[in-house]
Amino acid sequence: MQAERIVGTVAVVSTELLSDRSAGSPGSRLTATVYEKVMVPDSPVSPCPLRNGLLTLVAGLALIGVVAMVSRLRRS
Repeated sequence: MQAERIVGTVAVVSTELLSDRSAGSPGSRLTATVYEKVMVPDSPVSPCPLRNGLLTLVAGLALIGVVAMVSRLRRS
């Protein structure tokens, strides 16, 4: 319940701050709107280690590939 109140308060305060700042700037159309109230899940969300591990592997290989390509381009 306390987390729900904290997140709700952050949403309301940030909406007010953004509205006040955008109103003070001429030509600014920055707005923030809270569409849904905060909902606390009934059960904890468990991570998927296989998916997370595969995503990390793919991202790491992509990063290594980019570094290798940049290195080859600099040599030529």
